[in-house]
Amino acid sequence: MMDYREDAAPRSPSPGAGTGGTLSRSAEPGKPGLSLSVAVLALTAGIVWDKNGPHYVFMAFVGIDLLIRVPLLISIPETWHVHLR
Repeated sequence: MMDYREDAAPRSPSPGAGTGGTLSRSAEPGKPGLSLSVAVLALTAGIVWDKNGPHYVFMAFVGIDLLIRVPLLISIPETWHVHLR
């Protein structure tokens, strides 16, 4: 939390503040393919954004999300009529 009062004493940042946490790391050591694949996907998304429009990048994200989420939701068993004893 930032304190914007003029008379507030400066505080030291909490450990890990400003480092971005785990999201700022490009990849774990020993996994260079992960960095390369993320870079290729970012480049592809940028080219699609510039050439076709941003809505295609969004629609691709929604489509991939649905391809993953819908089968997972279908595979979860129904529990409406399960009676616990």
